[in-house]
Amino acid sequence: QLYTQELTGNMSSVGSWWPELCHFFTDWTVPAFGGEVGVRMVHYATMWFILGWIILHVYYEWWRTVMWKEGDIGMMFGGYKHVRVDPDPSPVVMVRPEIGQLPLTGLAGDIQSDDAT
Repeated sequence: QLYTQELTGNMSSVGSWWPELCHFFTDWTVPAFGGEVGVRMVHYATMWFILGWIILHVYYEWWRTVMWKEGDIGMMFGGYKHVRVDPDPSPVVMVRPEIGQLPLTGLAGDIQSDDAT
């Protein structure tokens, strides 16, 4: 409300429509939130929510870039995502002494042993 109180005399440099538009979009907030204190508290809560989301988002992207080697931050600045290519394309093999070698094909039901009875 403070930014529109000085504009009530229709002395705006952009015309008389600007103060009317500001009042139209903001005058309902004071009674809706129980006064100027309620408007201020909703404003602060929304501000802290947005700031918290930004901090968590930046941390998550840093985590994906540094810990998971996803390259998301470099992708934002460079436009390309660098993917590490494995020089050995052989299938992954899990070795367990009591069973032997088990080729992993992706699903738990696809794992089979050579000594299966």
